[in-house]
Amino acid sequence: MLVYPEDADIIRDRLSILSPMGTALIGLSEGQVMHWTDRNSQSRWLKVIEVDNQPRD
Repeated sequence: MLVYPEDADIIRDRLSILSPMGTALIGLSEGQVMHWTDRNSQSRWLKVIEVDNQPRD
């Protein structure tokens, strides 16, 4: 889940919108796949499962 920086918590799967990965995810749609190479030169991918624009408490 993308969240504001103060709510970021990787243990709870909450990623800051200001992190490099969070910024890269902004604007993607459900079903889109993002590919990148990590720091160890490994190919990685991430698929957007759901987009929910509603704020959560």
